[in-house]
Amino acid sequence: MSNSTQAGQHVKRLERAKAYWQSPAGKALWEAQRACLGPYIEETRGEHGLEMALGASPLSLSPLRHKIQWAPTPSCADSPSALVCPAEAWALPDRCLDTVILHHWLEELSTPRDTLEEAARTCADHGRLVIVGFNPLGLLAPLRRWSKQRTRYPLSGNWLSVACLTKWLAFVDFEIERVDYCGFRRPGTSVIHPQWETLGRRYNLALGECYVIQAKRQRETAQIKQLRFKLDVPNGPRSSLGVTRSGSSPGSCRTDSNRTGSPRADANSK
Repeated sequence: MSNSTQAGQHVKRLERAKAYWQSPAGKALWEAQRACLGPYIEETRGEHGLEMALGASPLSLSPLRHKIQWAPTPSCADSPSALVCPAEAWALPDRCLDTVILHHWLEELSTPRDTLEEAARTCADHGRLVIVGFNPLGLLAPLRRWSKQRTRYPLSGNWLSVACLTKWLAFVDFEIERVDYCGFRRPGTSVIHPQWETLGRRYNLALGECYVIQAKRQRETAQIKQLRFKLDVPNGPRSSLGVTRSGSSPGSCRTDSNRTGSPRADANSK
């Protein structure tokens, strides 16, 4: 499949998604996601951040100086500084970003693992990778399975589980710091249930409509091998310090005074 064909498909997905996120159900879900993302995004440190977002901009809450938005085509870009490139091949150097956010795009791509690898490649050692997606084990899952509107966004996407993403992240040497669930509402309704949301967020129940994953690069500490020095002491009579009773160590050289025929003894005999 050519890049132009993929870009055209991404544009169609983006248009369908915007209609949902502008609806009452989408706005309510975004507010729930914002409550999860807010504490982390507002405390991000660094210079550069990139987001692939189908909804509102999560990086709008961030104090990062340089914020980059990915776009499939120039016509979809919201600013001249947008990154326009294939989703699986970012035109960025390695480990140049302090924060990378993948907001619901992995569910819409034909090769989501390639995009995740690009996000991991461009994330700095001290940076963080944030993934927001629909939970296939949440309260909305039965509606997605039996609904006649399964061909419409967001039910049409390929929802990825947290367990699947955990394996993919481990493959690119990333580990999950925490997972937050949000979007607790009754199936078939467009309004987030306040009490359900409070209880679900408090106990972090894995029944929320969405999850927010925060991951960081794995770092293995260097194993220091302790060297043990051993002093070999010859066999024979020895004290605790390895010195003979005559005052010389077993391995020391014998002086002339220790010989049977010393110079002084020879002089007296003469």
